[in-house]
Amino acid sequence: MNSDLPKVLHEIGNFSMLQHVIYNAKQLNPENIAVVVDQPLIERLKCFEDIQLITQESTLGTGDAVKTAMRNLKELPDLNIVVVQYGDTPLIKSSTITKMVSYLEGKTLVCLGFRASNKEYGRLIIENGSLREIVEAKSDKNNHEEFLANAGIMVACAKNLRELVEKIECNRSTHEYYLTDIVSIAVKSNLNVGYVITGGEEATGINNRNDLIKAEFYFQENKRKVFTDSGVTLVAPETVFFSLDTQIARDSVIYPYVFFGTGVKIESGAKILPFSHLENCLIKSNAEVGPFTRIRGNTTIGNKAKIGNFVEVKTSEVGQNTRIKHLSYIGNAKVGRRVI
Repeated sequence: MNSDLPKVLHEIGNFSMLQHVIYNAKQLNPENIAVVVDQPLIERLKCFEDIQLITQESTLGTGDAVKTAMRNLKELPDLNIVVVQYGDTPLIKSSTITKMVSYLEGKTLVCLGFRASNKEYGRLIIENGSLREIVEAKSDKNNHEEFLANAGIMVACAKNLRELVEKIECNRSTHEYYLTDIVSIAVKSNLNVGYVITGGEEATGINNRNDLIKAEFYFQENKRKVFTDSGVTLVAPETVFFSLDTQIARDSVIYPYVFFGTGVKIESGAKILPFSHLENCLIKSNAEVGPFTRIRGNTTIGNKAKIGNFVEVKTSEVGQNTRIKHLSYIGNAKVGRRVI
């Protein structure tokens, strides 16, 4: 990333890649979420709540990371399902993981693939409907225009995963342990390995700033569709930008060039007019905000209130039917009902 900031802490939708992975994992209601990190990163992640941090003493590859995790999760019951996700593949949906889990029955391991034309991706080698091996791009002798690429996500029972990762051998050329090797290890032991296919946008992995731009684009496009499908009107969708945690109820109308920072909740029937910037606020039903308005800092705008042109409201509560029409700053205040 050519950055002083660790890759997984770069943001999409105003949240780090790692926060996206954790957020989607929490939608599955897991018993535990563990994040494997190296020592320099662990101090930055201590603020993450309800997350078990496991230190990888030496960064010896993905196989070593999962092996370290399983050794630290000794009390994990054998039949519990473990989902392995990468911190730099942040757009994987919880529904995709659910599909993989449901497909695990009767199989030792399930991997996630997607159709791609980028020659740099590792490939899933499929024979007779079963996954036989995952190989690096340079090791694939078939030069296909399109192929099934490896998204890196795996699902297995704890017992099977623990046994398989312990059998991974160190790669002689890179001196790393590759998690993908467990597929061929399982196949050689006559174990059944399955795969699920998802879209390439969802499986986007991020290795540089250009990948980050693409992921932001895919995230915003998906978020716009989620809101319009749920009954929100976006007058010019391509000009509106959301955060991961943005909440908007149906029958709300969002006008062009609105930016949603973190912590925004919009109730039903509200209108957010053009060129407004919102963060850490609650806009109640049938309120109207904008144009050219900034709302921030734990602010609540009451039902049917109107906040107009070039108004900034910070850390305040504005009551029902109150009007603050233009050229005003309201800070650290409580404004009652029907104030004009």
